[in-house]
Amino acid sequence: MAKLVWRVKLVTEVQAGETTEVEVARIERDEQAGLSDLGLRLAEAKQLTSTLQAAIVPAQVTIAGEHRCTCAACRRRLGSVSARATLLVRLRGVRV
Repeated sequence: MAKLVWRVKLVTEVQAGETTEVEVARIERDEQAGLSDLGLRLAEAKQLTSTLQAAIVPAQVTIAGEHRCTCAACRRRLGSVSARATLLVRLRGVRV
């Protein structure tokens, strides 16, 4: 019996023209699926969302950390012990 296969890919473009591509899900269904098999199953939707978050959030944290280390007025780099450590501490709910 043949299977229908969908591949869900996340394409990231941080800078214009520079992209990375990651397969975040592979969904398979029998060709003769019934009405109950249409669309995503709840577990598949949850896994897809979780995988997307795992790929998107670290990139956002990196970008946010870079922007927070720059003075908004003069665009000069601000001094700190570690922008990554400071941001991780903030993400864990500890005020610095």
